[in-house]
Amino acid sequence: MAHFAQHIWPKEGGRWEPRGPIVDNKWPGAAWPSNVWAGTSVESQKYAPRLNCLRRVPAKVRFVSVEPMLGPVALRPWLPYHECVPWDKGDHTQCETALMPTVSWVICGGESGPGARPMHPDWARSLRDQCQRAGVPFFFKQWGGWVWAPDELNYADALAWARERVPLASAHEFHGSGHTAFKVGKGAAGALLDGREWREWPV
Repeated sequence: MAHFAQHIWPKEGGRWEPRGPIVDNKWPGAAWPSNVWAGTSVESQKYAPRLNCLRRVPAKVRFVSVEPMLGPVALRPWLPYHECVPWDKGDHTQCETALMPTVSWVICGGESGPGARPMHPDWARSLRDQCQRAGVPFFFKQWGGWVWAPDELNYADALAWARERVPLASAHEFHGSGHTAFKVGKGAAGALLDGREWREWPV
């Protein structure tokens, strides 16, 4: 792997680019091994441009790890898609298809550890929905150190709900949105998203 890693290095200004051209699906100096998957981490939308470099890696499986998820992430420019929308206020439609999808697997997870920050459920749901529309496997790894109370509970009931699981759970109201997360540790938080596990793998 080190042989291939030496061909990706940050240039001045922090941009990551392969050294040398990719010709006939070959990495500079050698063919990319068929059993090696390639991926990168994208913690928030700020880091999504890393996928432009991943797009140039001729790996059989290219994946993105959205972990720890620190904000909403839109992956549409790098996912396969085909969408038709009304055009010019008439009966015609305009269809758009991604010709060069980058990502064939998405992993998502929250942050854990003493200084962990909560991951909002809507961020994870949006990512899952993007993957479902594109037919890309979605793997939800964990909530991290925080768990979210059901939306219908008021604060007092939410606190009681959390302390049934972890007696010393501490609360955090998410940006004043009315949603309440509780710091319970990743073991207690688990990995259920909307009542089920999402552990999909690329074929």
